[in-house]
Amino acid sequence: MTRLAALIAHDSRAAPLAAAGVTLFAGLIAPPLALLCIAAAAAWALMQPHTNTPRVDWPALAAPLLGAAIVGAAAGFDAAMGLLFVWRVIADARWSGREAARLAGLSGAPGLSKRDRLVLAGTPLFGLTMAAYTAPHMLAGLPLDLPHVPILAPIVIGAAAILIVFDWALQRLADARLGLLARAPALHIATHQAVFLAAYVLSPDLSAGFMAVIAWRIACSTRQASFTAVP
Repeated sequence: MTRLAALIAHDSRAAPLAAAGVTLFAGLIAPPLALLCIAAAAAWALMQPHTNTPRVDWPALAAPLLGAAIVGAAAGFDAAMGLLFVWRVIADARWSGREAARLAGLSGAPGLSKRDRLVLAGTPLFGLTMAAYTAPHMLAGLPLDLPHVPILAPIVIGAAAILIVFDWALQRLADARLGLLARAPALHIATHQAVFLAAYVLSPDLSAGFMAVIAWRIACSTRQASFTAVP
């Protein structure tokens, strides 16, 4: 674990993690500060020479917006916000998996293993169950509610996620000793764990955590060929 932390600290890819941390801290102090951090991250991303013009994937927005309209009409605005929040967390987790696979390809690695995919899914699922257990919330000043789950749900899922991450970290350390570690995807997956854990499990404010994930994803766009607003 210590060696993985050292790799993150001395790698240029620590910038997205720093952006997420600063935004989370700012959001806990005052939400407008977090929005300013997101705007600064977006401006910085757009100024990078390899970042293309942002685009919005409108077809990807159609299904969640339609679902939110139906749920909102049946159960209220706060339930619609809850649906959009769940969609956003899942979309960010799926994007992170695609980014890890892309980095693995660039590193010459064979791709993501089943263990890698479990690690990428476990922490966001832990965050969703924690958000459901502690619901209702306020997200950017808007009410958000999720179906309540018993405390056993985040305990069981969180314990499973931690065990999976620990097993993954041991395997990556073994790869590093053998000189087989694909550095870029490993750092991204480790950062993925830190961001989702801090944003949706450790943060006392769901809104601050939500904005931290946005800042992280925007900052990661500087190492991609395009900047996509939504998946």
